Amino acid sequence: MIRKIVFGVLALVMVALPSVAQYGGNLSSFSDRSGDRVQYISNQNSYGGDIHAFWLNGTQPVDTDATTWYSAMGSEWALFGSLTSFSDGNGQHSFYIGGPDFHIHQLYWSWSTSSGSDLDWTKLAGAPMAFSNNGLTGFSNSRGQHAYYTEWPWNGHIHHLYAVGAAKPIDEDLTVKAGPGPTCANPNGALTSFSDGSTELVYYIGPSGHICELAGWPQTSWVWNSWLRRWVQVTVWKESSFDLTALSGGTPAMLFSPLTGYSDANGQNVFYLDPNHHIYQLHLSRSGTWSNPDLTAQFGGGNPAQAASLTAFSVCAAQVAAACAWEELVSYLDNSNNVNLITIPLGLHQVIYPALWDAGAMPMNTGACQFGTSLASISSDVSGGADVYYIGSDQHVYKIHAYPGELDFRYFVYPWADQTITYNGVAAGQQGSPLGWCLIG
Repeated sequence: MIRKIVFGVLALVMVALPSVAQYGGNLSSFSDRSGDRVQYISNQNSYGGDIHAFWLNGTQPVDTDATTWYSAMGSEWALFGSLTSFSDGNGQHSFYIGGPDFHIHQLYWSWSTSSGSDLDWTKLAGAPMAFSNNGLTGFSNSRGQHAYYTEWPWNGHIHHLYAVGAAKPIDEDLTVKAGPGPTCANPNGALTSFSDGSTELVYYIGPSGHICELAGWPQTSWVWNSWLRRWVQVTVWKESSFDLTALSGGTPAMLFSPLTGYSDANGQNVFYLDPNHHIYQLHLSRSGTWSNPDLTAQFGGGNPAQAASLTAFSVCAAQVAAACAWEELVSYLDNSNNVNLITIPLGLHQVIYPALWDAGAMPMNTGACQFGTSLASISSDVSGGADVYYIGSDQHVYKIHAYPGELDFRYFVYPWADQTITYNGVAAGQQGSPLGWCLIG
């Protein structure tokens, strides 16, 4: 099968602001007209907690318990590892899996009404419950807001919920609609997603470690209208499944690998770990050419990643002839719990030693399941720079910031949550879910 690629009008907009995949974890972040925002799940109980938001529109962060504030009656608490968020023209959107009910919930702040609400999308759409051990991911595009998850009881089906603003969401079973083959029949671990032009894309790891894609796009055809007695143009939404590892001849991922990705003017990018914990980039250029470089071998040397979280983004590093010179960055944790940054076009690899400032990243637990930190990032913050966020070993939220004009990441580490008493910040929870995120490889 030939992979369908559609680069529509929206792709021209994304040259200014890349579509960044939002991977469900314990951290999420975005920047919009209100300022920079990083959200996290608090350490409220053994399985999850309230969603807290640090808002920065000045020199100091302000912490808010969004779960309590958005609903006078109190919202469901979030399961560890199930947070994803983004902002668009309708407002700010945070999605999570509710602890008691395993429903997909949305905390929604409306720009037009200047009010917040908590919506149970699973109940509103009549959708099945979510499988907590698999990731939640989402984004916004011209069709509205989108959330993707794996169905519970686990049957390998990926569901898609979408709506515009506070409208009633619609549920569709993408696995049934796209009909993936055996190598992509059952997702393992994380999901990641983004929109590229008019194409909506969600990625996961297949049972043999192949990177799999479910792609949706509008398809226009001519049909005969017997009432009008003429041919009319009809647009339907087409869903297909693609084994990207088979198509590209690339290297398979470790099972339950973290995933992250985005789309920008240079093409589509998905990042993952192989069984040796090397970071690979699966890149599809705008001309349709595949590449699958081993970034650890090229830039990381003997510094492989933990089997934990990844975050990646693209930034406009310089303006060249009225166009952006894009720099692609991926961040990960090494075995010493240090945050690593790779700037791909510069071939630059940097190890950030957070412990020199305050706290290293939250380490993995000693068992077989993942309880390390999540990572999140903002490609263009209010100061024109870029940010990477992590949870420290003290369960505080930290920010690594690159200033404008220094996007080779001459970095500064900020302890956002160290003024816990002053800003009412609470301890962040661990990465994972009620059963842990158990890893193979």
